[in-house]
Amino acid sequence: MGRVINAHEKNSRRATLQAENALHTGNAPKALELLQGVELLPGSHARTVAIQAALKAENWEFIAATISEPQSTEEAVFLISALIRIGSLEQADAVLIKQADIDGATRSELEGQLEMKRIMRSE
Repeated sequence: MGRVINAHEKNSRRATLQAENALHTGNAPKALELLQGVELLPGSHARTVAIQAALKAENWEFIAATISEPQSTEEAVFLISALIRIGSLEQADAVLIKQADIDGATRSELEGQLEMKRIMRSE
């Protein structure tokens, strides 16, 4: 009896590799398009490629939706930055407070961005 091939898994791997290629050739929107329908599980290569593509494409909504629960300090910083850019300041503040591992300089920078966005809103 031969090995069972999981078509969904194989298609996901193929889409991830194609997305990674699109990202490396400078086509971040195409990379995101290729990853539609691929499960972006925490720790997966597909998730990493998707986040990198979204950062390059400045697709902040996608980042916020994909990293709703950060799995690392790096993901938390990406999430907070995205939330600030889309104007979800209370949520960004809550994530920042919850993430004790963010170094002081990065934390200060994010706090400054939050404050600046709040000032801009009140004008």
